[in-house]
Amino acid sequence: MNMKVKYLTFLAASLLLLGCDGEKRPSQPDWSQFPKPGEQESAMKPAPCDNKIVAHRFGARECGAPDNSVEGLRYAMSLGVYGAECDAYVTKDNEVIIAHANGVCEVNGRVPYKTNLADIRAAGKLSNGETLPTLDELLDIVMDEKNPTRLVVDIKRIDYPTNNPEPVINCAKRICEIVKEKKAENFVLLLCTGFDNNAMKSAWDYAQQAGLEIAMNTSKPADEMIRLGFNWVNLAATQIGGDAGGSGYVPSITPYLEAGINVSVYNLDKQAGDGNAVYSSKAVKWYQSNYALLKTLCTNYPAWLKEVIQSGSVKYDGISTQEEFDSFASSLVSDPTGSAFADASGVVNLRADVTASSACPLKEFKGIFDGNNHTVTINYDGAASVAGLFGSFQGTVRNVKVAGVMNMTASDSYIFGGIAANADNASFENCVSSLNIHTKGEDASSVSIGGIAGVSSGTTFFTSCGNTGKISYEGAVALTCGGILASNVSDGGRLTFTGCTSSCAIEYSGESTAWNYVGGIIGKPESKTISSNGGQDYRLTLDKCSYSGEFKVLGGGKIRAGMLAAFSKASFQIKDCAASGSLVNENSTKRDFVAAAMIGFIEKNVEGLISGCEFSGKVESCAGSNNYIGGIMGNTADNSIVVCENCKTTSSSFVGSDSIKSIGMIAARLKTAGCTIKDCRVAGSVNNAGTRITITKDNLEDWMFSGSGTKSVEMSGNGFNE
Repeated sequence: MNMKVKYLTFLAASLLLLGCDGEKRPSQPDWSQFPKPGEQESAMKPAPCDNKIVAHRFGARECGAPDNSVEGLRYAMSLGVYGAECDAYVTKDNEVIIAHANGVCEVNGRVPYKTNLADIRAAGKLSNGETLPTLDELLDIVMDEKNPTRLVVDIKRIDYPTNNPEPVINCAKRICEIVKEKKAENFVLLLCTGFDNNAMKSAWDYAQQAGLEIAMNTSKPADEMIRLGFNWVNLAATQIGGDAGGSGYVPSITPYLEAGINVSVYNLDKQAGDGNAVYSSKAVKWYQSNYALLKTLCTNYPAWLKEVIQSGSVKYDGISTQEEFDSFASSLVSDPTGSAFADASGVVNLRADVTASSACPLKEFKGIFDGNNHTVTINYDGAASVAGLFGSFQGTVRNVKVAGVMNMTASDSYIFGGIAANADNASFENCVSSLNIHTKGEDASSVSIGGIAGVSSGTTFFTSCGNTGKISYEGAVALTCGGILASNVSDGGRLTFTGCTSSCAIEYSGESTAWNYVGGIIGKPESKTISSNGGQDYRLTLDKCSYSGEFKVLGGGKIRAGMLAAFSKASFQIKDCAASGSLVNENSTKRDFVAAAMIGFIEKNVEGLISGCEFSGKVESCAGSNNYIGGIMGNTADNSIVVCENCKTTSSSFVGSDSIKSIGMIAARLKTAGCTIKDCRVAGSVNNAGTRITITKDNLEDWMFSGSGTKSVEMSGNGFNE
């Protein structure tokens, strides 16, 4: 394709773009070639650069040189930054001067586009005695193959006394001509302030033909940038909202990035002084985290910013000593993200076994913590209101073990979790507790104890977590307890347990007259989302979980218990789970005891599904009124609808009552019609009123449910467990 055809093709493309908004573009120069923007193979190239930092006005504020001076340029180059930003104006005699104009668009008291270069220079020098430089002169300095620093030339707007796009357009044209003449394409980037679409589009056209990249200094939204044909935006830092520290006029850079538009920002500074700059510690952290997303980042303090960015990207190999763990704990007081101890991907790694002597060594953490299968041993004897490795946790914790002995006197609203006392929208992966914890509850208003987490809020995931320790409790305060999690307190929160195992021993010696909730996996989820929405919205899910420990009830308090779950106030599913442990009430005077292998008590109106589960353990209770035992599930409150399918029990169960039958190998007491039991298998034995009865094909139906309060149940495909 000859040059004339190339030119006509380009001109046609330009006219097509103009057709969208009816604005006229000025005529274009007759360039000798039309390369694409980017590195030009035929021209000299700068040295490799390892950063994206641009020195605003050459870093004059940091080094003390005048704005846009040769002294400042050499300072920026000495730092090895990617770019040195400068302001450009075209003169009456078609030169391009590098200078910072005053508020009425004057340099040395002269309007550049109305004045020849010599007259502007004659009117004054820079404060260091330098003559006002031209673009030609600065290009001669930067064009060195050992220099990594490019000139970032800002084509300044003319808006005094009124907006005037013509000098801007002429300046863009002349800059591109000079760059082409000197073959400096690889050493120059352009900026154009977006007050006038015609000026911006003209500058864009010139830059495209000259093979230069150009950013639009504008806050136009991404869709308008695309409509205008631009692919690079330069945003003021003061406009970007959220943690970036700006006003929020530009809520996020994400729409630009998703549209394929490069994003640059000006300025991130270490202190106040520039009206377009942000300088808070919060903003610095945001730019450290999002630096990789930006094309360039401009600042008045380039040496400082280079160090800040480098420090933010340094990989921390992990916590390898007790001293480092203690330092990490101390750092969380002021920085809950623990950023100083995170690696390049933002993960805090534990590389050694460590110990702690406080009830809660890590007060608050927000982020990702990987224990790399190391153990934190916690030994503590005393009072506390919050106890566990983390007091408050948000994020993901994985591959960590906790061990030790904790003798606690509960105070206030006592919350204990082996890994985290309080968890907010958290994920626990492959976490194991072997902590032995004994708690007295006399001085607390409430007590929550969880082997992995105490109280969660929001959506929480437990994957392949386990508890092998012992939990014992005594006191008159109501207890909520779970081998993995005590409770979820979010209305509408979601809990998911996958592949979790609990063999923890539980001893309850409480005497509370209020209901206590104790489960081998989960105690009491509080979500009030009762409908499963056709099986699509379960708020509690237990999948392939198991309990194999010994659960003893020694005190006289009212208790609802389950080897998997004690209670559910929300829609739930329990699938492919197993219970082979024992749940035994050893208090001879005990009353108000409701227990089962999979789930103890189901609240009013709740929808639930129990499928593919097996109970092969033991549930027993002494004589007492309001005692009900179920092999798979305990009691359902009014209007709850539960489907139990493909489940199996080979359990042994006992209720010492000679007045009513209160034991069922599938369910204890169903207070509502509409529950479904299908394809289940039952075997084992019961001891009712001192009589041991073996389940057979002949008496199977008599012992699937208790005789007290159980409503009609839809049954199909059930039978004896051969």
